[in-house]
Parts: sequence; C-alpha cells; structure tokens
Amino acid sequence: MKNRELERFFWNQYAYSYDRLGKYYRPYQKLVQKVCNYIDEYAQGQPLKILDIGCGTGNYTIELARRGHQVIGIDSSPTMISIAERKNFNQTSKYPPKILPYDLNQSLPFRSESFDAIISVHVLYILPDHERFLVELRRIARKPSIVVVVNSSTPLTLKGAIAAQWRMSKGMDRLRSLLSLISTGFWNIFISMQERHGSYKLTSADELKGLLLSAGLKRVRVYEVYVGSVIGIGQWVK
Repeated sequence: MKNRELERFFWNQYAYSYDRLGKYYRPYQKLVQKVCNYIDEYAQGQPLKILDIGCGTGNYTIELARRGHQVIGIDSSPTMISIAERKNFNQTSKYPPKILPYDLNQSLPFRSESFDAIISVHVLYILPDHERFLVELRRIARKPSIVVVVNSSTPLTLKGAIAAQWRMSKGMDRLRSLLSLISTGFWNIFISMQERHGSYKLTSADELKGLLLSAGLKRVRVYEVYVGSVIGIGQWVK
C-alpha cells in the first residue's frame, strides 16, 4: 500500500470514533463553540459564506449553518463525508450546508474571492506544504474576510486528553464519557506516532503566527487552546 492509501484507510476507520468527540468530549465541544463564536463576532449578525476545510463529520459546518450562515464543508475521507451528510439530513437551517468530498492535497476547487470566512481545524498538520495552503486560502478569500486555523502544537497524549475531560465533567458523566471515548483514544495513538516522528507537522504559537502573517493576514491573534493545540485568527483586509 502507498502512504496516501494508508492515510485514506486510517481516516475512514477513524471517522466513527472521531464523531464521538462531538457527543462526549467536553474540550472538543468547547472548541466548536469557540471557533463558531469567532465567526459570529466577525459577522455582526450578517450571514457569511463560509468554507470549512477538513470538515470531518460536519460538526463545525452544521453548527455554523444552524447559526444562519451559508457553509460549504469539504473533506478527503468518504466515511467522514458520509457521516456528516447523515447528520445533516434532518437539519432545518435557513441555508442548508453543502458537504463535499475533495482531496485536500489538491488546489481548492473554488473561484478566487469566494468566501467571507474560512475555518480549518486540525487539518494543517497533515498537509505537507503549509505555505502553499495559506496561499490557496488567500486566493479564495474575499477582502475583507476572516480566517480561523487550529493546529496541533504538541503530540497527543492519552494522559493530557483524559485530564482535560476530567476537569470539565463530574460524577457518572465523567465515567460514561471516558468509557465512550476508548476507541477514539486507540486511533489517536496513530496520530501521536505520526506527530512524534515528524510525519505530521506541528506548529507552535509563534510558528502559526508567522505563517498567518506571511500570508498577509492582519489583526492576527494566536494562543493555546483545546488539548495541545493553538488557534490562530486573522483577517484579510481591503
């Protein structure tokens, strides 16, 4: 098997476990709300056209559509897309989101200046060329627009993931949620190995800030978030 075929196999197998994060993992639920709140603060009550790159099982895409935005989500994993479409089927959003399969290693299939906002959560580390990715974002972003990028800054650890959930839950809810996430932890061992071996490219807060600034983004803010991750928010201006 070629590396890309192994990669595709992994993300398809991981999809069902990943979707459990949105149901049971409090730090993940908090991150979804945080990212979507940044978009809403920028929107100031206006519906935006948004691209969610690496939408996974649709958690961010569906939440932003629920808040009244026009959202397109794209992902390389057919299984992730299938789960997202199933979750999206009964949504009653004013603008039903579009969820599309697409190889994220290719140039993005959109015209220049197509989106008011772009989000990309835990996708950057799997891409071989971060600078090229940011150039593509700049091409498809309108001016003005906002970009929110979340990337891993340190390798995943089971201890860190459990500690974060432990702090944010109580009693039997704490136990039930941790038991429900056992399979997710198993698959995350692979991600952690790739991060430690350098196959997945982590970024410190300073490195992510440098990437965003080099792409011409203004009003850049970067700080630690979630578990072993950093979030960067910036705007392209006229």
